[in-house]
Amino acid sequence: MVVAGVADFGAHRFDASHRSDPRGALQGAPLGAGLRLLLAHQPRSALAAAGVGYDLQLSGHTDGPITLEHRANEGVVSLSGGGSSFSLNCLQAHDFPELPADEGSGLTIPAEPLVEAINRVARAASRDETRPVLTGVLVRIAQDGLTMVATDSYRLAVRQAPLDDPPADARETRHQRGQDPSGSP
Repeated sequence: MVVAGVADFGAHRFDASHRSDPRGALQGAPLGAGLRLLLAHQPRSALAAAGVGYDLQLSGHTDGPITLEHRANEGVVSLSGGGSSFSLNCLQAHDFPELPADEGSGLTIPAEPLVEAINRVARAASRDETRPVLTGVLVRIAQDGLTMVATDSYRLAVRQAPLDDPPADARETRHQRGQDPSGSP
C-alpha cells in the first residue's frame, strides 16, 4: 500500500511551492503497491488523483489522526480519518498460485515498436470490469516478432512487429488494466 499526501488544492495561490501535485507525491513509490491512497485536504484533488492512478482519496482529514488497521485473518483493511471511514476487502496471497522461479536471461525490446503496438492495441481492451478477461492485452514475443492483441468483444486489435533480435523461445503474458507494468497486481 502507498499512502501519499498533497497540499490544499488552492495553496499555490499563497505560495507557489505548495502546489497540489498528486503525480509528484507518487515519486519513489514502489510500482507493485496494491493500493494507492491519497490524503488530500479537499475533494477537488480527486480528478487529478484518479488520472495518476490513485485508488482511493481521503479528504477532510486535517482534524485529527488517521487510523489504518489491517485485520489479516479477515482480509480487511479499515481506514478512518476526519469524518470518513472505509473498509477495504483484501485478497489473500495464499489464494494465488506460486510463480515459477525466473530462469530466463531477460530481453531487450526497442522502445519504438513496443510503444507503437501499445498505442494501437491498448485502446481496444475492455474497460468493463464485470468481464475482467477482456480488460487485458495479450503480449507475445517469439521468433516471428512482437504480437499484441486486445478486444472488448465488439472490436479486436492486433499489432505485429518484427524484432531485430528475437528470442529463441516464445514468451507470453497478459497485462490487465490497472496492473503494474512489472506484472504485480
